Amino acid sequence: MKHLTSSLLIVLLILVNSCAPKISKYAVYNKMIENQYTHVINDSIEAHIALYGDYKPILEPKNIQNSFKNKPFLKKKEILFYATNTVKKDAELYITISDEPLEFKKLPSNVSIDDTLAGQNFITFIKINNSEVPFNRISLNDDYAQHLPTVIDVVQNTSSSNKYLKILNDINILSEYDKDNNWQNLQYQLTYASFLGENNPYYRTGLKKLFKKFSPTINDTIVDILRQKAMTENVPQKIADIASENQVLMINENHFFPKDRLLLIDLLPLLKEKGFTHLALEALTESEETKLNQANAHPTQKSGFYIREQHYANAVRLAQKLGFKFVAYESENEDRENGQAENLYDKTWALNPDAKVIVWAGLSHIYEKPNQGKKYLATLLKEKYNINPLTISQTQLVPYEKHLDATYALIEASDINEFKKDYTDYLLVNKQTQNLLHSTMFKNIFNEEVQLSLFYVSEIEKAYQLSSRVPYFTAYIDRNHTVKIPSSNNNFLLVIYDKFGNVLEKRTY
Repeated sequence: MKHLTSSLLIVLLILVNSCAPKISKYAVYNKMIENQYTHVINDSIEAHIALYGDYKPILEPKNIQNSFKNKPFLKKKEILFYATNTVKKDAELYITISDEPLEFKKLPSNVSIDDTLAGQNFITFIKINNSEVPFNRISLNDDYAQHLPTVIDVVQNTSSSNKYLKILNDINILSEYDKDNNWQNLQYQLTYASFLGENNPYYRTGLKKLFKKFSPTINDTIVDILRQKAMTENVPQKIADIASENQVLMINENHFFPKDRLLLIDLLPLLKEKGFTHLALEALTESEETKLNQANAHPTQKSGFYIREQHYANAVRLAQKLGFKFVAYESENEDRENGQAENLYDKTWALNPDAKVIVWAGLSHIYEKPNQGKKYLATLLKEKYNINPLTISQTQLVPYEKHLDATYALIEASDINEFKKDYTDYLLVNKQTQNLLHSTMFKNIFNEEVQLSLFYVSEIEKAYQLSSRVPYFTAYIDRNHTVKIPSSNNNFLLVIYDKFGNVLEKRTY
């Protein structure tokens, strides 16, 4: 009798399990992007569904399975996708895909069904407490990826967001379907990966692709000259001393290398002592210039695209504290370099002939000689306004970093001008790293990769302002990994984001 009872129980369990809803085997291949719409992409079944943005995807299998409770109408259904609604809190959405129409019996009054035939597949939307059509577009089979947003769409729609891991995740996904713009997409991947700190796998992978594309070669003669002639002691002070006799100091950066901005942080106090009064930033937007020049100002996501990166933002904070006047000089003219030169002159020396200006620019804008017939900002300052800048390039000797031990190495360009590197007065090798001498360890306790960001509480007057603020420290942390975070004497807010932009943790210290 006992044996018979056990057998019956086993049969009942099998029957119950066979009737229970389950997660589709294809669900593991779902990829999500939130960009105006919530895009669900599944390569394994060649499907793309664009849902209205009120729906929030639930990805954790355990949470999806828990949602099946008390929903007998889901019996025998294989769930491809599950989402809740951020506006109608009791609204839920299930999506199934099948090769024939699904049958439903005794549907509750709060449940409605929409299905559509796409190719050979039936897409079924099971809607709870919301009868509205939930999707904007369904694409299947060969053209399923043709109506995805582009990387540019993501960048433009998130220009005021500090959820850098989410943006990078979206860019990485969309880059898989946009092979015609590999170089453009790599630049955005590198930029947003760099916003997460330089010690993360996405940044390292991007750099490998960058160096593979340009294949920099090492000249042993240049290595020898650098080792023999480069200044390596107290370099920031040496730069300040040299610059003291000049009216303008121009230094460039590679936008993909946030460490370049650490030089600016090292230089600002020294240059202030030498009488420098203005800080002209290529990255600063015109509309934000006045705001930053007000007392107690601080950078925001709107200050400028690259100012969203922590080192750049911290340089701006330091300059504001030291009393520098900010200058936005970018130009949208067809002749960009000439427009920049005019803007810079009109906002500084035209108003105060004695102004001493630091210009922080990208790449070749600081070249004092034409290159392939093109005249750059520094060249035009000399020719049009008789202003001879002191120019220092951080970008021309990047491949030589690994051959030098010093934090900084400064050399006169004329010492290696035979190698056509004399577009500027000096060349600099920068191996500076973020100062985390006073720090604490933070472990990622979540079972997923996350973004950790620290914000100054003093910069967040209202809770809604958090999304527009620039963190003073950001790091990528893989699951179960630990990172150093800087200690602070100021009150700060710690926020942990997942790759979908959800806040996993928020604490004030």
